[in-house]
Amino acid sequence: MRPSAGYAQRFGDTMRARRGARTKTAKTRGRDHGEPAELPVGMPAPNLGGPHPVWATAGVRGVADPAVERYPTVPNVVTAVRTVIAVALGVWAATSGAWELVVAGYAVYWLGDILDGYLARRLHQETRIGAVADIGGDRLSTATVGIALMIILPWTILPVAVFLIQFLVVDLMLSLGFLRWPLLSPNYFYLVDPVLYRWNWWPPVKALNTTSVVLVTALTGSASLGAAVAMVGLAVKLISLLRLRWLLLGRLR
Repeated sequence: MRPSAGYAQRFGDTMRARRGARTKTAKTRGRDHGEPAELPVGMPAPNLGGPHPVWATAGVRGVADPAVERYPTVPNVVTAVRTVIAVALGVWAATSGAWELVVAGYAVYWLGDILDGYLARRLHQETRIGAVADIGGDRLSTATVGIALMIILPWTILPVAVFLIQFLVVDLMLSLGFLRWPLLSPNYFYLVDPVLYRWNWWPPVKALNTTSVVLVTALTGSASLGAAVAMVGLAVKLISLLRLRWLLLGRLR
């Protein structure tokens, strides 16, 4: 997403003013999982869903900087490579009927998703462009490998189909909702709404969302149990989507 010229100018003016001013630091919730961030004394705590202008939270971890938005970064390359490999394995599995390739496809997707996120944080290369690419790559990988799984093991159609509807439609709308605010990615949604963050992007919950249905179905051999897990996930996502709508309409503060 390309920011407007006015946005970039306001951001730059604010940063220059901050460098020229004498500031102290104050603790506020602005880092991963509630770690402290540094804000000048007098600057309001993060409330990106409220009336504060975008530049009022400059310097808070998780708030986007238009000046560093770019696609060719190390984590984005990892995202592209792991998506291509996972999709290729999914197509190969569907055409060959080899369930081992489905396992390999899921492994590449899950491990690659962990790796690109780690590199983005470690190398300080988190961008909104990268977040959108990651969201898209996740859906391409999941759709291809999930369809292959249903082709090879038809008894998994019910749980996997419910999960794909949840992940490819409802969760996609939720995940792209961060673009409404100047956040780097959904991983920082606690700056807007801690409740939605805990329900959807808190790391343990995020891991369960992408793995629980497939693992429960595969390990138990029960399509009914897998479908039950998928329905619970779908219900949580639908409630979350309703809460997101309330946020966008200003009904939650």
